[in-house]
Amino acid sequence: MRSVDGIGAVIAAGFLAHIDIERCPTVGHIWAFAGLDPTRTWGKGEKRPHNSDLKTLCWKAGESFVKVSGKETAFYGHIYAKRKEYEIKRNEAGELADQAEEALKAKRIGRGTGAYKHYSAGRLPPAHIHARAKRYAVKLFLAHLHEVWYREHHGKAPPLPYPVAHLGHAHKIPVPMNDSQRC
Repeated sequence: MRSVDGIGAVIAAGFLAHIDIERCPTVGHIWAFAGLDPTRTWGKGEKRPHNSDLKTLCWKAGESFVKVSGKETAFYGHIYAKRKEYEIKRNEAGELADQAEEALKAKRIGRGTGAYKHYSAGRLPPAHIHARAKRYAVKLFLAHLHEVWYREHHGKAPPLPYPVAHLGHAHKIPVPMNDSQRC
């Protein structure tokens, strides 16, 4: 983790403290435990279905990727920047209008806010786009972390991520490694 631009000693220690590779046969388990599975919700009086400290740690890692995104060697910073560009284009083209409409129905957004103006125009606000791009970079980082950690711990390749194995996604971004890290 320490070889990754944007992941310092404190964030790396946090991931080591919160993630048990023995309990994570797939990266989806880590995503769910970190609160990065959008299908998991909880109602009033129910136990939260994720670890809030790990979710906060993922948010901080995402912010770190944003901060290093201008650095030439910042792999996940570049992933964030490219994804933000992609999300902005989709948003401007109206491809996210259904999500904007759903957010207006599901959330209590004040009519006088900038966010309401964006949502009601069928677009996601800039902060929403920013958060989506950060989550994308963090989830990719966690997928790569899981792959490396799983290989180290179990001595074999981990199962393919669910989108690749079951949903027909054809592209898997390989773990970035410099020459000193290759076997």
